[in-house]
Amino acid sequence: MVGFVLSILGFNIIAIILGAVGLSQIKKKGERGRGFALAAIWIGAISLLLIVALSIYWVIALANIDNPAFR
Repeated sequence: MVGFVLSILGFNIIAIILGAVGLSQIKKKGERGRGFALAAIWIGAISLLLIVALSIYWVIALANIDNPAFR
């Protein structure tokens, strides 16, 4: 559950790690919460990929700001 909340708040890497730990504990101990653990992993991974992609786009856009072809 903590991993899910952290993935919503934007702490993506921590959420992915906690989601994986949660899945491991669920398999070992038979606890509930598999959906929250999977959601934490998926939301964390997708948002992390979006942040990386937007950062790359932003760096490329700033690098080409003086290029007349991009005006």
